[in-house]
Amino acid sequence: MYLPDPKEKWQKHKESANARHRFIKHRFYLLKRQSQKCGPGSNFLLPGEKMRD
Repeated sequence: MYLPDPKEKWQKHKESANARHRFIKHRFYLLKRQSQKCGPGSNFLLPGEKMRD
């Protein structure tokens, strides 16, 4: 099994964390825009759209 050196591993981890953060921010931005259209009470994650770890 290939083990990358710790620095490389950390770099990869940081990149994926950033991507996920950007995705979540975008998701919330879209939700906010939708909730403005639909009115109050629709600003929540739909079932089946739970945030994955």
